[in-house]
Amino acid sequence: MIKLRNITKQYPTEPLPTLDGLDLEISADDLIGLYGASGSGKSTLLRILGLFDFDYEGELHFDGSKIDVENHAMITTIRREKIGFIFQDFKLISDKTVKENLEWVCILSKIPKKHIKRSINRAFFRVSLSQNMLDKYPHQLSGGQQQRVAIARTLLKSPQFIIADEPTGALDQSTKSEILSLIKSLKIPCIIATHDLETQPYCTRILYIHSGKLHDTHKDKAP
Repeated sequence: MIKLRNITKQYPTEPLPTLDGLDLEISADDLIGLYGASGSGKSTLLRILGLFDFDYEGELHFDGSKIDVENHAMITTIRREKIGFIFQDFKLISDKTVKENLEWVCILSKIPKKHIKRSINRAFFRVSLSQNMLDKYPHQLSGGQQQRVAIARTLLKSPQFIIADEPTGALDQSTKSEILSLIKSLKIPCIIATHDLETQPYCTRILYIHSGKLHDTHKDKAP
């Protein structure tokens, strides 16, 4: 589904590449935990996968098609319609109700107006949230509820791939387990960048970035 071939990323201020000849394939049943020390390249890899960073050597393929970094229309379409994002700080618009936050995504995703209410209700059902939360503001919700709303927002795009950056970093222990179980239940290929070792039991693969290289625990031992 997603393939990276010989990806090398060199920052001008760094003596060595942050990513050095990295290869990765992500298939339909993958829930990947991505680990590495601060500055190891996790965020860089997520930006490349999310089609935000094109200043690299190598190739990125999505659904069998090579990403053309000059084709801005193609990139925008894939990022907007096929890739979902989940963040540690939720990225909800604070002065908008939950319903307004979700309606905005529906409009961006070109969901017909007559289908917006049904789409939101379906997404809320999938993340086990009550309809009475739709008229609340983000600050009126717990951290776990806000993250569920953020996941519902992602589901409105019907993404083919999800990128999650420390999605449980701001959550307590019990809520963390609930969110990880929810992400796993979605059955959507996902890569989770995290420092939290408790994420590992939910993952199908564990990857480590070290010295610019990617180590897959299915193939070799982490450094």
